[in-house]
Amino acid sequence: MRRWLAPAIAAGLILMSGTAAMAHEGLRDTVISDPGPVTTWAGATGLSALAATGQVSCVGDGTSGKRVQILYLRETSQTDRLSQYKSPFQQWATDIDQDFVDSGEGNFRHVRWAHDRLCMPTVTTVVVPNGTLSNYATTLTAIRNAGYNRTDRKYLGFAETGAWCGLAGGGTGADDDRPTSDNRYNTGADLATVGSGCWGWAPAGHELLHTLGAVVATAPHATSNGHCWDDEDIMCYDDGGIPNPPGAIVKVCAGAPENLIDCNHDDYYSTKPVAGSWLATHWNVANSQFLISSEPLGAVPAAASDYTEFATPVAALDTRNGTGAAAGKRGAGSITSFPVLGVGGIPTSGVTSVQVRVAVGSASAATFLDVWPSGTPDPGLSMINVDAAENISTVAVVPVGADGRLLVYNSAGTADIVIDVQGYFSTAAGGGFTPVMHTRLIDTRSGLGTSTGTIPAGGSRTVTLTGGVLPAGATTAYVNLLVPSASTAGWLAAAPPGTASGLGVLNYSTGSTQSGATLKLSASGQVTFYNKGTSAINLVVVGEGSYGASASSGLELTPASIRLINTRTAGSGTPIPAGGTLDVQVAGVNGVPATAVAAALNITITSPQVGGWLKAWPVGATEPSVTLQDFTTGVWRASGLTLTLGTNGTIRIKNGSTGTVHMIVDLQGWYADSV
Repeated sequence: MRRWLAPAIAAGLILMSGTAAMAHEGLRDTVISDPGPVTTWAGATGLSALAATGQVSCVGDGTSGKRVQILYLRETSQTDRLSQYKSPFQQWATDIDQDFVDSGEGNFRHVRWAHDRLCMPTVTTVVVPNGTLSNYATTLTAIRNAGYNRTDRKYLGFAETGAWCGLAGGGTGADDDRPTSDNRYNTGADLATVGSGCWGWAPAGHELLHTLGAVVATAPHATSNGHCWDDEDIMCYDDGGIPNPPGAIVKVCAGAPENLIDCNHDDYYSTKPVAGSWLATHWNVANSQFLISSEPLGAVPAAASDYTEFATPVAALDTRNGTGAAAGKRGAGSITSFPVLGVGGIPTSGVTSVQVRVAVGSASAATFLDVWPSGTPDPGLSMINVDAAENISTVAVVPVGADGRLLVYNSAGTADIVIDVQGYFSTAAGGGFTPVMHTRLIDTRSGLGTSTGTIPAGGSRTVTLTGGVLPAGATTAYVNLLVPSASTAGWLAAAPPGTASGLGVLNYSTGSTQSGATLKLSASGQVTFYNKGTSAINLVVVGEGSYGASASSGLELTPASIRLINTRTAGSGTPIPAGGTLDVQVAGVNGVPATAVAAALNITITSPQVGGWLKAWPVGATEPSVTLQDFTTGVWRASGLTLTLGTNGTIRIKNGSTGTVHMIVDLQGWYADSV
């Protein structure tokens, strides 16, 4: 591994390519002699613990709060090479993180990178005028003029220039050695840059550390040019400013891997400084607000859980009024973080997942939403698909982040997002689940289970759901709701009789709309539906299962986020023909035990040639008469449901249209007997 080499330079001067110098407040420099190809820097020792994926530690929504943001800097006439180097840039961010791990004295530190929903560092191209990159000061001015001037950002720029190897600016107040939270280095808009001849993780990490406060002038082994002289250390080399004595680099950490961060933990970085030491009483990069200082919590460990339903749903996120997060429509590519644990009676511990209704309103374009636990990468399993201007909803089981939060991603256009919690799964208390063959319980068109006739606008209908397919004594019903042939759009609420109607359980559009829902029942098994639309509607209720009053009353759910099949990418990518079926293995694969009895699923119809419907049932059982989803030509549609597993843990899905469709089947959890 090559070390940094530099000729003597005067304090406060920038050295570019060893030939040109200019004054700039707080600037640090790195000059490498004969840097060699980029790959020279990518193979440093001590970087094997992290997989070579380019992923970094997830922090919230990836954008809010203090972050280090990667920029790709090029001049107007230069060839854009981002497609070639984006992956290396992201991997070098991971390598820098691994250096913090290797240097962390057993304690956790990572950079708070700006990242996307997959926890990949975002890389933004900034195009500056020709000639700008020949000078650090003009580069800094150009990126700030382009809007990269946020005080909650440190910018790490990979620049298309041979004018320097690495440069970083500390800005006004550089060399602040105070140990307090208001230290200058806890603010941003600083720029660390690496020229293309030196691209790699180690030079980038070196320059980034300058912006984080390494090495201040008063540190025990500081040079006069912002480095250190006690090797082996990523910030230490003979920069011409070593005091006399010692007059030269001292191998304090001889034999240690090169490029450790403060190898002796006494100048700028220690996660456990000795009481009374210099780092205990002065600025310590380990305390930077641009670092993650505790192990990311990830998701709550999956565990068999029982269910508790609310009488009416609990509002967790409503971007229309600011519930759970800032108000305002969410744009394309946005990620919104919002709390669920501790909200509206949801416990703060013991909860493994929540049953949510996900609604999208006033979408400006066709889009889909992903919902997943904070602190983890987006598993890439969409929950709902909507067409432009639609206002519909679906249900989903979503694991909870250990910080008690969920994240939601909007793919395209702008839209309002509403997420309500219908109930939660907990290891502490709740009821077990009993699945049933999908059976129509209520149909206002024929009078099945209720009086014949529509529910008027603003009207209600009380029905009994237990005592037949669903057992007497069930406290909650899992159902599929269908509003057929609606003349106008609207929404449906539900609650036990005598309870205020509360939030919605289904948003319906004109035509036919179907969605799953969990419904809290009265002691006599009744529920009241409220039509919140402007026109009368019919209502069909299909039973899929029920929850009892205790864990012993049924099966427990183990939450999961697993894609079972996507026919667009499986095999030769053949769609399901008109009237055709697709058999999907659920139990006994992907870590799902062969003892699983039922599954919580999300089924998405994609690219339908013509409109139609979907059915699903256990392999080995008779095809049911009831449908679970309606779709129209060309419009993707997703539906949450629960389904008993059939022979060998397999289910069958039918395309009820006269054209082909593709299907995506995602597993959100499985039900099995408690052990």
